[in-house]
Parts: sequence; structure tokens; C-alpha cells
Amino acid sequence: MNAPTPPASTSSRGSPPTTEDAAAPTSPDSGAGQSTGRPLALTASDPSGRWFVYCQAREDTNGDGRLSVESDPLGRLDGDTFARYLALSDREVLIEQWVAHDPSGRHVAYVEAGRLMLHDVDTGARVDLSARGADTRDDGLAFRGHRAASFGDGGKYIVYLKKKKLRGVAVVRELATGHEVEIDPGPVELWRAELGPGAHWVVLRVIGDDSNGNGRLDWPVPPAGNRGCAGPIPSYDAWIGRGDKVTTLVARAAGGPTRFRPELVTPLGRQLVHRRASGALELESFPGRREVVPAACEAKLVRVDADRQRLFAICTADGKRGPLFVVERGKRRDLPIELAPVAVDWTRDETERLWPVYPGLMAALVDLDDLSIHQLRSGDRVAATHGTRALVIRGRELVVYDASTKKSTGLDAKTDPMPKTLHAGPVVVVTPWIVDLALPRLIGRGPPGLLAVRSDGHVLAPSTPGTAERFASGQLAWVSAGKSRR
Repeated sequence: MNAPTPPASTSSRGSPPTTEDAAAPTSPDSGAGQSTGRPLALTASDPSGRWFVYCQAREDTNGDGRLSVESDPLGRLDGDTFARYLALSDREVLIEQWVAHDPSGRHVAYVEAGRLMLHDVDTGARVDLSARGADTRDDGLAFRGHRAASFGDGGKYIVYLKKKKLRGVAVVRELATGHEVEIDPGPVELWRAELGPGAHWVVLRVIGDDSNGNGRLDWPVPPAGNRGCAGPIPSYDAWIGRGDKVTTLVARAAGGPTRFRPELVTPLGRQLVHRRASGALELESFPGRREVVPAACEAKLVRVDADRQRLFAICTADGKRGPLFVVERGKRRDLPIELAPVAVDWTRDETERLWPVYPGLMAALVDLDDLSIHQLRSGDRVAATHGTRALVIRGRELVVYDASTKKSTGLDAKTDPMPKTLHAGPVVVVTPWIVDLALPRLIGRGPPGLLAVRSDGHVLAPSTPGTAERFASGQLAWVSAGKSRR
């Protein structure tokens, strides 16, 4: 792996990392011999292993004479203060906020010294988006990415928010060329913006009226100065009835006027999917709209397939299991499988060919290429899919199912009683085993406490693994399957 050359403006902390099994980066930790007691928590990692982001306590900030961080039963952290680091192949960067990365891991966005940086880790090039007016503010919205920026269309674009005029604009930046398009929502408060599935539309969530009458425009979720480092127990805040009413605008990613679309469910390529007040689903294709699912169905989306211009949904009106159906070219087609009703739309655009579904105790795979249904066994759990193959947990046995041959092959491997599951490209971890679905075969056992996997089968492991009672500590390094930390 060629290490990127840092530009002169890049600040770094700590000495250059060493490597293990030719699998950089590791986390630098100056003061060898003192690192084993330094608690850490992983934030994100590159599927190809060029970087990872983690939090670590390196100073006795509470003055009790020791380095320690504890998590209480509600997930709140106590003890010394975590700092966040971006570990690259040749250096480590102290960052304030982690924002996002594209699916390939080549481009990352983070806040360093108060500035939003866009970093190409292959070339080392960095763009200071704050110098272009970027708004680095975040909110406390649980289970959503950082407000400041997000990547779209498989990593071809980044959308970031920019301070301009009274309220702000969204900017669509093409990563390959640096070309930018500004989307101006007008005299409203711009809360969030992102590319829709298919990357033709930008969706803007805005606040235009002081609906709660307090004399200002408030987000529905309060601003968050910095997303703290997470502990082993997940926690989140619920915000109900706060702030002013949010509505939706859309604009073409290539530029042009915004359109008021308060009934939007999701973009679908060049089309828009709306839900009328009656509950009917419509497709807007410019010009004109047409109803594709009647109101009586009370349909909820369960998958968006922008590449194939398909929507998958189920009816929820009677609260019972009903057929999964697909809407394609404006027509509905029922599939031979029933699913339980869901409460909300799932509009994330997924790219894997095989889609696991769970009709009751049964498990099944939907092949998105030909819409065939592959029934698995009762109680099966699908750990991950790649191409035509799925790694299935059957009891505690690992089994590979191949949709092209309709055959299952056991791997003669038992999982942990409550396994951790990780996935990067064709490589899947179901602890303690590492499986390559491209081969497909076992490629080894992972070390205790592994935190991430990369697409060549190496795993990210700490010097001292964490437990249910304590954080992992020491250094992090990529190690080969079956090898222990030295």
C-alpha cells in the first residue's frame, strides 16, 4: 500500500506508526510501555484498511492518578476525557468531529481545528471546505450522520452545507473534478440536505415558519457541539414536539430552482415518490403524477432500488402479514412471500444483489436481478451477502448459500454464542471466524476483541481486548487472520 504524502498544512500528533503484517495503519502511541492502560473506542474504519478513526484517553484529565473511562448502565461515560484521532498509514491527526466517508473509504470528511476538511487518502490532497464557507454545526439527531456533510451516489459526490446570506445553502461537489453546484433554498432555515437515491435530486429539510411562536426558527433537534465518543452501551435522546415544523424541498443536483414537495417519501432516480394525505403512493415523473399504490393499502416502503428503478413495499392497513410487492415502471407486482407490517418507510438505497427478508421464523433471500425468492430454513440468520452468495448462521453453524446453484455448503465452523458480525467487501466476520464469500471458504479465526475487518481479510484488534465491563486499551493494528497481537 502506498502511503499518501501529507500536505504541509496537515497537523499530526504522535510519532509515525509502525506496521504489523504489512497492514498499516496502527495507532501511534508515544511512550511505549505506557499504552496498555489507555482506554479506546473505535468510531469508523476504511474497508480497505487505509485509515481508521478512534477515541482514546491519553491524559489523566480528572486528576485521580490513573487513566480510565467507564460507562454507566445508561451509556454515559465517566472518567478521563476521550480525544478523537484519525490514524493514517504514516501519521495520526487529532480531529474534533468525525463527519463521514464514502463507501470506498477513499474520501473522508472531518472537523479539524474548527474547519471542515475533505481528504483524499489515496493522494493525500485535502480541501478546506470551511475556507469555502462550510457550516460545521451538527445536531443531536440519533441514528443519522453528521449534519455538516454526506457522500452520495457511491462516493461520486459530497453534499455540504454552506453559510451564505441569512440562512445558508447546500453545495453538491463532484469529487473527481471539484466542480460545485449551489442549491439555494431561499429565505428559510436550512436544517439538513442530502442526495437522494440515484443522485438526481437533492433533498432539503427546511424550516420556513415560526410554528411554535417563540420568535425564531428552531431545528426539531437541538444543536450538538460535538458528537461524543460512544461507549459499549448505545444511548440516544428522543426529541418529540420540539422546534418548528420541518418541510421538504427538492432540487436537481445539477442545479436549478427548488420545488416544494412536503409529501415526498423518497427520490427514485429522476422520479419522485410521494404519499398523499389519503395514504396513496404517487410517482412524479415530470410532467405529471400517477397513483401507483391506492390509499386503502396504507403502503410502507421496505427497500429502494434506484439502479433498477424499483420500489418494494407492503400493505399495512389490516396490521397483518401481507405480500411483498414491487413497483416498477408504474406497475405493481406481488412477490410470493409475505412480511409483517412495518411502522416507517425504509428508503436507504442498498446495492447488494441478494436481499435478506424474514417472514416470521422463516428466512429468505430476494434476488434483485430476477426477483426470484430463495427460501432458507426456519431460524436462519443472514450475516452478509456478496454477489450470489450469502453467509448464513444456522443455529451456531456457518453455511454458505449460493443463489446461482441453489445449494448450501457447511463450513464446519461454530460461531460464538452471541457472535459479532462485521462485513467489508466479500469478507465477513462472524466471531470467531473470518469468511471470504468470493472463494467461498474460511480464511481463519479472528483475535479476541476484534473491532473491524477489511476487504483482504485482515482485522483490526486492540492490544488489550475490551469486555462487557471495560473498554479495550493500548494500540490498534491490522492483523492477519489467525494471528495474535505481538
